[in-house]
Amino acid sequence: MGLSDGSLFSLRVSYLGQTALVENSEINDKSAGKMRFAASCYRAERAALRLIARAEQCSLGLSGKLEKRGHDPSCIKEVMVRLHDLGIVDDRRFAERWLGARLSRSADTPLGLKAKLCRRGIAPRTAAGAIKACLVAETEKKLLERYIQKKIRPRAFEGLNPAQIQFKISGMLHQGGFSPAVLAWYFSEQ
Repeated sequence: MGLSDGSLFSLRVSYLGQTALVENSEINDKSAGKMRFAASCYRAERAALRLIARAEQCSLGLSGKLEKRGHDPSCIKEVMVRLHDLGIVDDRRFAERWLGARLSRSADTPLGLKAKLCRRGIAPRTAAGAIKACLVAETEKKLLERYIQKKIRPRAFEGLNPAQIQFKISGMLHQGGFSPAVLAWYFSEQ
């Protein structure tokens, strides 16, 4: 957009709200303020898109990065609404991709993974849904085996009989969020 004083700036019309732009018309202070806001939102949106181009982003993480870069919180809010509406930012998709990258090498429990997602700003319900979608039986079995191999120390069960050891391990795994079906599979294999 160009003004009569020769200054040029870019903005996205969707950030103007109800303000009507009429070519070759005078701009009052209110319209000028809305245009500056729209231009600020456009700059924040471009910064957000550059970050998203590098890696999938969750809402909270992206908002924080934009704020650190000095963008106005009200602009960030508008940009986040727009990016959500366009499907560019999707916390569920972020959670599923994050889990996909972790499940092949993680030695964690399902509840541990959920907690890590929540610390990244993913809502607990969204995190639980992503875990349910990503943690199919075979993947959960492999996760359980890695968890037992890396986290459960045999010395902790010295002096216990096999039934007591199974009971303690079963309780630990159940508290970690492993499904009853996978626990039954594991103990039937032992």
